[in-house]
Amino acid sequence: MPYAKEDCRRCGNCCRNGGPALHDQDRHLVTDGHLHLDQLITIRKGEKAVSPAAGAPKTITHELIKIQGRGGGWDCLFFNPAEQSCTTYDHRPLECHLFLCRIPAALHAIMEKELLQRRDLLHPNDPVREIMERHDQQCPPAALFELLKTPHEDNHAAILSELNRLVRLDMSIRQEAVSKFTISAGLELFLFGRPHFILLAPHGFSPRQGPNGLEVVHRPPQV
Repeated sequence: MPYAKEDCRRCGNCCRNGGPALHDQDRHLVTDGHLHLDQLITIRKGEKAVSPAAGAPKTITHELIKIQGRGGGWDCLFFNPAEQSCTTYDHRPLECHLFLCRIPAALHAIMEKELLQRRDLLHPNDPVREIMERHDQQCPPAALFELLKTPHEDNHAAILSELNRLVRLDMSIRQEAVSKFTISAGLELFLFGRPHFILLAPHGFSPRQGPNGLEVVHRPPQV
């Protein structure tokens, strides 16, 4: 039997598993004011994120701009749990238009294609671009995960030292941008993506204030 739109059971699972990625066709949602940059989050190339198609974490090979989550989780910012509904339904992104939970082929067909990037949404002369591009060059997520691939037994201290150098550099550039342009926490997530210490958390690293500023410590899983 063909899937009908009215067959939706309004379970809300699609909205609780992360906001949609934005495509070129969604640019007007930003330019028309239906989406604001401080409501978006960048998943940078080289980060790990759950792929809806694979259902498991994978290394992101293309920059993704997504709608931020709510309350520190991945529930879409526009999801209304009380009514199991979308508060921006008439102006929802392309992926939300296409998604049918029991027939996901249409959504899977556009994944990682014609994606919006930060540079598409910032004015060419916006001075924050220089800091953003410097951050991308000096703090690529791939550098963290390459370090994590190195066996820790022989050079644990050296690896941790380099991880902490990258964690502090990431925070330093963010703080420079916040101080210079008075940007909000939401806009910071759009411009610079998730902080390095957040990216390291699933790998057993916890943040703390050390003598040289923010640092991470490795906490092996409890047996």
